[in-house]
Amino acid sequence: MNLKDIKNLMNEQKYEEALRLIDLAISNQNDNSFLWILRGNAIQLAESPSGPPLEEAERSYLQALSLNGRDLYAIESIAHFYDAVVPNADKAKFYAQEYLDLTEKVRADMCSILKE
Repeated sequence: MNLKDIKNLMNEQKYEEALRLIDLAISNQNDNSFLWILRGNAIQLAESPSGPPLEEAERSYLQALSLNGRDLYAIESIAHFYDAVVPNADKAKFYAQEYLDLTEKVRADMCSILKE
């Protein structure tokens, strides 16, 4: 099992199978924020009554952010989660603003590098 296998399963919309591989990978690398983001995505996309509840997707995104609070993919994922999956306008706006603030800082840093 590797990330390529998981991404292929996600692309093939085999979310439950991908989730099993993600959970296995997390059991060996629970400090990998990208795996936690993938887990949240797989849970919400599976929409399976036998699978984990949507609260587990939220928990996965929050775990990714606890590991790396500057992870743009995690911030974007949880903003979309609160906007479209489990509507919470205040939280969606909070994370959307976090995303914009961080991307502005990164942009300024990159512009500074280009000026050097």
